[in-house]
Amino acid sequence: MAEVTYQEEIREFGDTYGVQEELLAADTKPLIKGTVAFWDSGQVNWSLYDARVYYRIYPDDKEGRILDCYVVPKFEGRGIATRLVQISEERMKSHGVRKIAGSAQRELHAFWRKLGYSIHPDNEIEKQL
Repeated sequence: MAEVTYQEEIREFGDTYGVQEELLAADTKPLIKGTVAFWDSGQVNWSLYDARVYYRIYPDDKEGRILDCYVVPKFEGRGIATRLVQISEERMKSHGVRKIAGSAQRELHAFWRKLGYSIHPDNEIEKQL
C-alpha cells in the first residue's frame, strides 16, 4: 500500500501548483511515485487538475523517469508544462537523482530540447542533473 510521504502547495505569480509523492516497494527496491499538478482555480484537488506531470524516482539507482506530461489545451503556451517539469526535476534532485529519462512524441522534441534534454532516435529523452 502506498504511503504519501511528501506534499507541498506552491503559489507563484497567481498560479497554484502542488507536489505529492508516495513511497512504494517495487521488487524490494524503494520506488517513489510523484505527481506535480496545476490548478487554474487555485483550489488543490488531487482528483481534478488542469495540468500534471507523473514521475518515478528509483533512489537506489539515482535515476528518475518522467512518465507523462499533460496540459489542458486552453492552458498551453503559458509555461505551465515547463514549470511542472522544473518542479519535478527539483524533487528528483532532492532524492539524489542524477539522470532523468522518459519518452516523447516527435512533435514535442523541441519542448524537451528547450529544457536541456537530449533526444534519442527511439524518442527516448534523457537529461543529466
